[in-house]
Formats: sequence, structure tokens, C-alpha cells
Amino acid sequence: DMYAKRCIVKSIGEEKLIRDITAGCDEKNRKEVIKEMKKLLAYNNDQVADALGISRTTLWRILNDH
Repeated sequence: DMYAKRCIVKSIGEEKLIRDITAGCDEKNRKEVIKEMKKLLAYNNDQVADALGISRTTLWRILNDH
């Protein structure tokens, strides 16, 4: 349920949650971590790129890297 997810995220704090998620992320798992982050936060690509401090182009490269 999206409402429950938003409540959990708000209680933790989005910035702290993003920092904690990305701190434990290595390059090998970065793509999967970003996909899960998008689902958890209900973010679009622009919001994810902004939260990670990267460009949309860099995000696109990460997500489309095979």
C-alpha cells in the first residue's frame, strides 16, 4: 500500500533514508538499489537523480547498463 510506504518514509526522513540506502550500495548492486528506491519512495527518474545528486543522463546510463 503506497500510503503505508509514504508514512514509513516520512517517519524515517527521506534524506536520511536515501543516505542510508546509498551508503550500503556498491557499484555492482547500484541499479537494483535505485529501482527499489524508486518503488519505495514513489519517485520518478528526475526525483531519483536529484536525490542522488546525479544527472538524469547518468541515472539513465545506470538503469540501462546491461
